[in-house]
Amino acid sequence: VITGRNEKNGTRVKADLEKKGVKTVFVKADLAGMDDTRKVIAATDNAFGRVDAVVNAAGITDRGTIWDTRPELFDAMMNDNVRAPYFIIQDALHVMKREKTKGTFVNSISMSGHGGQDFISAYCISKGALITLTKNTAFSFSDLGDKKACQKAVSETWDLSSRTDSITSATRLITETLAAQTNADLYWTSYFTISGSHLAPGWTPIGVECDDEMEMAM
Repeated sequence: VITGRNEKNGTRVKADLEKKGVKTVFVKADLAGMDDTRKVIAATDNAFGRVDAVVNAAGITDRGTIWDTRPELFDAMMNDNVRAPYFIIQDALHVMKREKTKGTFVNSISMSGHGGQDFISAYCISKGALITLTKNTAFSFSDLGDKKACQKAVSETWDLSSRTDSITSATRLITETLAAQTNADLYWTSYFTISGSHLAPGWTPIGVECDDEMEMAM
């Protein structure tokens, strides 16, 4: 299931995937609004009856400092970057619990969430909230399924000059994570690449931050 605001692009990607034999559903949605946000997992459940992985990659990065950010921009930033992932995760977890399945969530964060730049104040705050959401969700739903879920979150710094396609990175992480889950617990990650051989081409990690007990099991 893919989602986006641009129906033309979404239809094109859907057609490309279907040519490869992949059953694909496109959900036209603007995640700034709750009605559209709720459509995403509902459509997934209707088409497949389960959820195995979710990538929360949508977001906005509009500029504004602590001096000039208006309430309208602040609210829009929180709606897209925090509220939408929160309720998509919530909806997905209900489906996972109902079906007694485990899954993977990939939340697109930023090192700006640990402090950040003065010219994107609201954005930095929203990413800090998303980091907390990722870890808190792993803890809150650690008993989902038959085994205790991992309570892990990974956050990487990166060299922006070498950044390539983030969706490719997210897809790679999901594929490898799911492949490792034969007897595994839930693996929660707050960014879409991990170090070493799993790093997408063109990415240069300059540091890795994670929980003390985090093990790079993959």
